[in-house]
Amino acid sequence: MTDTEIKITYDTLYDVLRREKNSSEIQELDPGFFSNVISYLKEKQELLESKRNDQGLFGFEEKKKVIQQIENAHRLLRDIYEWREKKIILLARDVSRTNNHIANTENLLSEEKELFDSVLSTLDKFRNGVINKILAGEALETAEKPKPLKSPSELQDEREAGSILIKFKETVPVFVGPNMEKFGPFEQDQTAELPNEIAQLMIKNNRAVIVK
Repeated sequence: MTDTEIKITYDTLYDVLRREKNSSEIQELDPGFFSNVISYLKEKQELLESKRNDQGLFGFEEKKKVIQQIENAHRLLRDIYEWREKKIILLARDVSRTNNHIANTENLLSEEKELFDSVLSTLDKFRNGVINKILAGEALETAEKPKPLKSPSELQDEREAGSILIKFKETVPVFVGPNMEKFGPFEQDQTAELPNEIAQLMIKNNRAVIVK
């Protein structure tokens, strides 16, 4: 089934949420799920705009109905995201605990795979730096002394040196970077200045290009 054949409705979103709630495993979604949801929301928004000048009781009721559909979709999407987010974090935790990095991530969307890798990397970093060192009888690294505050101009220079201006080739939903900082969402053809590591990942995955 191609993306254009996939129809997102309130019922399909509700069914996705129901399946996530009723299973401890992350449920399979079509790879184009996020793109199709965005198309669905844009379609509803365009419908609402087309009815902006409708007058009378009928026009009012129609606009109210569309607004309610958009709000319901937003609520379902938040719930779907949070259920899947919780499962992804638990999966990363279990993989880090067992030190067995062969995890079943087949049902993760590409954006969710980035979240999984980021969380797993962070958990491994602190597990290896704390509990594993203690069990091995090694001393923990001492915390660095606080560094003096930098001036606004110094901070600006650092941001410019460590960031890249890129243009997105496709829509990218919200994702979490290595430092658990949230980025996005970004629309197709939108430009944004992102940290070098994040920007290079977007370029490597053919989701963006450098703006020269």
